Amino acid sequence: MSNIPEWVHALNKPPGYAFEVLKDPGSSPERRLAACQLLIRLGIVRWTAEHLEALRSIPELAVRVEQLLAICGELWDTDLSQGDPLPVFPLDDCPVGDVWVVPAGSDRTVLVFPGRFSHMWVSVYLMQRLLEPHGVNVIHVFDPLDAFYLGGIGGMGRGLAAAQDILRRLAANIGTRRLYCFGQSSGGYAALRYGLELGATAMLAFSPMVFQPRGPRWLEHIHAKTGHRFAPEAIDLRPLYRRYEEEGRTAPRTSIFCGAGNRADMRSAAELTGFKGVKHFTLEGIATHDIIPNLLHAQLLQPILARFFEDDPPA
Repeated sequence: MSNIPEWVHALNKPPGYAFEVLKDPGSSPERRLAACQLLIRLGIVRWTAEHLEALRSIPELAVRVEQLLAICGELWDTDLSQGDPLPVFPLDDCPVGDVWVVPAGSDRTVLVFPGRFSHMWVSVYLMQRLLEPHGVNVIHVFDPLDAFYLGGIGGMGRGLAAAQDILRRLAANIGTRRLYCFGQSSGGYAALRYGLELGATAMLAFSPMVFQPRGPRWLEHIHAKTGHRFAPEAIDLRPLYRRYEEEGRTAPRTSIFCGAGNRADMRSAAELTGFKGVKHFTLEGIATHDIIPNLLHAQLLQPILARFFEDDPPA
C-alpha cells in the first residue's frame, strides 16, 4: 500500500466540528442530521447510527433518517472508526503523481477517479473498503488541478499523456493483466477518457460529465487550471469510440449510470449510448447528480461493482 497525498487526506477525514455538533445537546435536529450524514460519508458508521436513532421520532426528519439508517446498514461492515483499518501516511509531496496504490495480489486493477473534492460521496477510504471484497488491486487517482484530469495527476504525471504513462507503469508493476476504470462526475469523464486511451477491459461511470467540459465556461476553467487551451473536439469522447470502430477493435465495455430526472446527466449519457458496448442505466425518480447514496440505499452498489468486474457479464 502506498501513501496518500496530504491534500486528499485532508478532504477525506472527519472534521472535528461534526463530532462537536452531535455531542452538544443544544444542537438543532437539522444540524445533527447534517453532521450524521457527513460522518457516515466519511466512514464513521456505527457510532453515528446511534445518534441517528435519536432523531427517528422527529416527524419532519423521519424519511431522511430512515434513508441514512438504511445506508448505515449497507456500510456497517466497512466502518472506519474501529481501530486503524487503513494504515496510510499522508505525504506533502508525491513525486510519482497524486495516487494511492492498494495492491491485492490480483492480475486485475481498477483505476478509481473521484470527482471534485476527491471523493465519491463516500470518502476515498470508505470507497476502498467497498472495493476490497472484489479482490482487485486499486489505484485511486486524484486531480490536483480540478480539470477533469486533463492536466494530469501531478508529480511525474503532469499532462494527459504523462499521466497515462505513469498509470500504465504503476499498473504493470503490480502485475496487471486486465485494467478497469471507474469514476464519478468529472472523474466519470476521466474514467472513460483514460479507459479508452489505455485500452481498459471495462469502464464504469456514475453521472459522468461528458458534454460539459466542451462548453465555454469549463473550457476557460480547464485553461486557467492547466495552462493549456483545449479545443472542444480534443475533449470530445465520441471520436475515441469511433476510432475503435474504424480500426475494427472492440471498445472497452462501458456502463453509465445516472438519475432519470437529471437532464444534464441524461444528455451526457445519450451522447455515448449509440456506440457498441455502451450501456446506459437510468435510476427512475432520481434527479440528483450524486447517485451513490441512492445506490447504497437501494442495495445496488455492490451488485453493480460485482457485475463490473465479471469477465463476461450476462447481456
